[in-house]
Parts: sequence; C-alpha cells; structure tokens
Amino acid sequence: MELLTRSWATEFGAAGVRVNGVSPGPVRTAGTEQMLGENVEVLGQANIRGQVGEPEEIAEVVLFLVDDRSSYINGTVVVANGGERSALPG
Repeated sequence: MELLTRSWATEFGAAGVRVNGVSPGPVRTAGTEQMLGENVEVLGQANIRGQVGEPEEIAEVVLFLVDDRSSYINGTVVVANGGERSALPG
C-alpha cells in the first residue's frame, strides 16, 4: 500500500492530486464483532491504549487528509493503530 500510495502521489501530484492512505489497527466493526463476539477487545491488547479503535476515529483521520488543512501531505500512509507499533518490545 505504501509503494502504491507514493507512486500515485508522484504520478498525479503535478496535477494537484494528493494521494494518501490510512493504515488502521484493529477497529471495532460489525465484522469483527460477528467474528469475535465479546472477545473483540482482545485485538486491542497489543496497543498502548489497550483497546480497539472505533470507526469514527479512523474516519477523523480520513477527514483530515481530504481537508485543505493537510494540503502539504502527499504520498504518505498515516498509521492509526492506537500505538500498536510503539507497544512492541525492542
């Protein structure tokens, strides 16, 4: 996803098109709740917050990226995972 995002940003950036991505961590959805039931919270134990994300939290990241306030952001993938990578040892 990162390579495609950077490639498209390079290809279309001169035309004023911004291409960014969002890489979410575990998020509570109808699908995760159907698959895991009450155990959906286990997915969040791997991040700093200790809980799964909510769809609205990911939507806020997307809304920021499409807003003019993020006009200088292009060709990047925003990681929205509650600090999951930060919680890993080492």
